[in-house]
Amino acid sequence: MANAWEIPGGQFSLDVKEETEYRRFIKVNADGLAEVATAATDAIVGVSYTDAPAANTPISIVGCGIALVEANEAIAAGDFVKPTTGGKAAKSTDATAFVALTGADADNLITVKLW
Repeated sequence: MANAWEIPGGQFSLDVKEETEYRRFIKVNADGLAEVATAATDAIVGVSYTDAPAANTPISIVGCGIALVEANEAIAAGDFVKPTTGGKAAKSTDATAFVALTGADADNLITVKLW
């Protein structure tokens, strides 16, 4: 298996709506709080780079570059991926989705190229 290193770019912080784990796709809700993204149609701003232990605490977000995301299912390098349940990565057929640079089985980390 090939390795790809995390190269975070465009890092920023937002307060979270609720407790949030790192390595999850993140969106911003109407209140301006970071929230786990669970669908390809969410307005995704990046991937969580730290944990946030409770609501209204800050989380660091990787907005662009290369980030590690936990897979929801087996994913191969080169697969298009999108957020799914719990903010994890799932395969996508949409060519405008993110691209996995490495593959892994479910509940393991993959490397994803962010816009």
